[in-house]
Amino acid sequence: MKSPVTHRRPAWILVLILSSLTIHSTAQAAWRYLDVQYGSGDGWHWHGTTVNISANAPPSGKVFDRWLGENGLCANRFSANTTYTMPNANATITASYKDAPALYTLTVDYGTGDGSYAVGEVINIVANAPAPGKVFNRWRDDDEYCANRYDAATTYTMPTGNKRVYAYYTDAPAATTTTTTTTTTTTTTTTSTSSTTTTTIPDLPDESEGAGQYNYSIISVGTVNGVTRTVTLEGIRRKTWADFALWMSVNNAIYFKSGEVFNGKVHSNEKLWFSGNPIFYAEVTSGANDFGGSTNACVFHEGFRRGVATDTMASVNFNTLRSKSSMIVTGLTTVVMAQTNLLVTNSRRGWNQQVITMTNDAMVLYVASAGSGADPDGDAMVAGTLDGRLTVATDRDILITNHLEYAVDAKTNSAGCNDALGLIAKGDIVVKPTCPDNVKIFAHMIATGQAASRNGSFGVENYNSGSPRGNLNVHGGIVQDTRGAVGTFNTGTGNLVTGFNKMYTYDIRFVEDPPPEYPTLSDKLEFGSWRDR
Repeated sequence: MKSPVTHRRPAWILVLILSSLTIHSTAQAAWRYLDVQYGSGDGWHWHGTTVNISANAPPSGKVFDRWLGENGLCANRFSANTTYTMPNANATITASYKDAPALYTLTVDYGTGDGSYAVGEVINIVANAPAPGKVFNRWRDDDEYCANRYDAATTYTMPTGNKRVYAYYTDAPAATTTTTTTTTTTTTTTTSTSSTTTTTIPDLPDESEGAGQYNYSIISVGTVNGVTRTVTLEGIRRKTWADFALWMSVNNAIYFKSGEVFNGKVHSNEKLWFSGNPIFYAEVTSGANDFGGSTNACVFHEGFRRGVATDTMASVNFNTLRSKSSMIVTGLTTVVMAQTNLLVTNSRRGWNQQVITMTNDAMVLYVASAGSGADPDGDAMVAGTLDGRLTVATDRDILITNHLEYAVDAKTNSAGCNDALGLIAKGDIVVKPTCPDNVKIFAHMIATGQAASRNGSFGVENYNSGSPRGNLNVHGGIVQDTRGAVGTFNTGTGNLVTGFNKMYTYDIRFVEDPPPEYPTLSDKLEFGSWRDR
């Protein structure tokens, strides 16, 4: 029989082995404390653990802004509900809040999308399905903020103030259509067993750039169950580039800042930048989906739409402008406007303030480049006071050397002024150092950048040197391929440091009556009014 002691020996051996070991704790090295201020998720967490964190509901009048503190390990520091990867150290993270933006009410009748929204917020609105025998026609009332007022499902960019839109429906069209065309109009007649509609549309001539501005009317006469209705659209015209107060393809990260006021349309193909509280009285649009700086203090009276279609100035045809010109001069040319006379200096013609009388109501002066010889570049230096209607177009640059004004002040007496100046450069338009402080420029200007080694910009020479020069008073509009700088400012105070402050106002007369032979936007039509009787 085996001794009982034999069975007890392994236990002694185990005790001896265990007594020789030193047990080390790793808890202090891996467990770390996360302190979540104004939120949930705090506690002891293992190094490398993904922790769910949530901000508390914001106080009244506030919205969540971001996580502060050791926020580099947040999956999204701008989300109130996100995750946090625990570092190998204790950490504190704090939910911060900011003032909630002002909310305005959008009422959508006969559709969906109404609610309370902040200025600039883009809302999806959808019209209700039409009743039998009806079709959606358009959005009405405050419909100017719709991306497409004729689309039953579109977006609405919230402006300042409470707004209302409603879906408008009309009778569904009849099935049979016949069309007859004459040399001057197109007449479409739509008939069914109970209704007849006849629409007369003028055939528009080729209004490519330089062909002038034409107005038309469209008359539609419809009869339903013996009741006749006539709708007339009047003042139909192609839009011109003079529709814009400020247009640029490339914005160059130049800011709109406090003190600047724009009362015409503003557009950029790329991102716009804002600082302080600039004021925009007409619609602002951008081809980009975002913006730079802050719009918190900006005032957009007609809204700020982003992600809109972009455009180019390829339609500005200088060959057509040249063919439509009243006078062509070659090489560097100085043009001083002296009421109804132009004092023209051009060395290649031997002119020194040659008097050119503007005998016609409208005149186009074209300055062309030469291949060789003295002063070959097609640049124009312009200044003076104009009594008449003039467009100056150049193969290269237009250099503004002094005030450009009208005989009648269009800014204070728009109804009494029939003067108009257009400046169209294949290169740049430059405000020269010879211009006085607080210079006045009454003109609509286009800088296309089609000339070699030119950006197509309107700007101030030496804008970033010297002392502040007051206001750059432009009454008209500026269209440029690449936005040029006119001054610099202190980002902290907003005060001017060098160059000019922008003081731009739009000449509303140019919507219907632009300068002579002004380039058109070939695919854009608008009408002045409509009558229903």
